[in-house]
Amino acid sequence: MPLVSRNAIKLLEMEQHFLQGQLEEGVLSGLESTNAKTRKKVAKLLYTSFDTNLARKISPRITRYLSDKSSNVRANVAWCLGVSREKKYSKHLLPLLKDKNFLVRHFAAISLARFGRLEGLVQLNKTLSKWQEHDTGETVAALE
Repeated sequence: MPLVSRNAIKLLEMEQHFLQGQLEEGVLSGLESTNAKTRKKVAKLLYTSFDTNLARKISPRITRYLSDKSSNVRANVAWCLGVSREKKYSKHLLPLLKDKNFLVRHFAAISLARFGRLEGLVQLNKTLSKWQEHDTGETVAALE
């Protein structure tokens, strides 16, 4: 006899789906907030969540935030699109490789690289090359 009944497992699964739905709506309403701090915190949640299913569900509704005035929002939305693993978002990420903010460019490049896009790999290579040129050895020492 199992320790947990099938009914209990089903109830837990239903609760998880319900909470997931609330999270999706919470993220979306947070991004629509006029309060910059709220939008920044919600955007950070996108970065810290590695949930591919959540990313896939909200990605169609968050692409408009790739042009947000906050670089934190743009960067974290770019990251989330990469987590979705859906190549169709490449066209939205490509312009971000020219963004004035380094983190936005970097997260867009990582997401594009996840999709197997050469443009993302080229940008990441440029970044690594710049770090190597300017590295005084402190980075390596810090990692040891």
